[in-house]
Amino acid sequence: MRKKLHDWIKTNYYDIISYAVLALLLICAVSIIIVIFKTDACVDSKSVLSLGDYISFYGTVLGAVIGASITVFSFIKTIKQNDKNNRITREQLDEQARLAVLPAISVEMQTAPSNDKTLCLSSDGFVEGNDIYSDNCKVAFTNLGSASAFGVCLIAGAEKLLGDISVCDKKIVLFQLPEIAHGDIEVALSIHFCDVQARKYKQCFTLIRSGTVHMIKDVMLPEPQ
Repeated sequence: MRKKLHDWIKTNYYDIISYAVLALLLICAVSIIIVIFKTDACVDSKSVLSLGDYISFYGTVLGAVIGASITVFSFIKTIKQNDKNNRITREQLDEQARLAVLPAISVEMQTAPSNDKTLCLSSDGFVEGNDIYSDNCKVAFTNLGSASAFGVCLIAGAEKLLGDISVCDKKIVLFQLPEIAHGDIEVALSIHFCDVQARKYKQCFTLIRSGTVHMIKDVMLPEPQ
C-alpha cells in the first residue's frame, strides 16, 4: 500500500504541486476579502465602501488569483514537460550505451574436430554421463555482439559454465545424447551471461534430435534479467 502511494505521488508530483498552489492562492484571496470586509465593518456599521467599490475590489482580487494561477500552471507545465523530455533523453542515451556493449550469442551446429567442453544431455537436462550417452553433436556458441560476454553458462536443469566469450570468439560444446535407439529428444536450454557493465542477459534455444538429424531451433535474442 505504501509503495503504491509512493509511486502515485512520484507519478503525479507536478499535478499535486499545481493543485496545492491553486488552493493556497484561493485561501489567500478569500482570507484577504474576509479581513477587508471585517475591518470595514468594525470601522463603521454603515459601510464606508459602496457596492461598486466592493465589486471593483473583489474583481481585482479574483483577477489576481486567476492570473497567478495561470502563471503557476504554465510554469509547472513547462517544468513537467522539460522533465519528461529529459527523462526520455536519458532513457535513449542509456539504451544506446547498453546496445554499445551488448553481447549476442549465436547458436549453430558445428563440425569442427575439437571442442572446449563435453556435456551429457538428456531430455530432462544435464546429467552425469554413462555408456548410453553415445550420440554426439557439436554446437558452437559465437559472440556476434558489440562487446564481450562474461560468465557465460548453459542452464538445462543444472548450470554449466563455459567462461567468457570475446567478440567474434566462440566456445564449442560437444553434447553427448542418449543413443539413437532411445528415440527422438527435444531439450530447452538457456544461455546466461553478463555484459561489461554487469547487466545480466538470457538467451533461450532448443536442441532437437529427430532420427539421426540434430538441429538448433528457436534461438532467442538477448533478454535482460
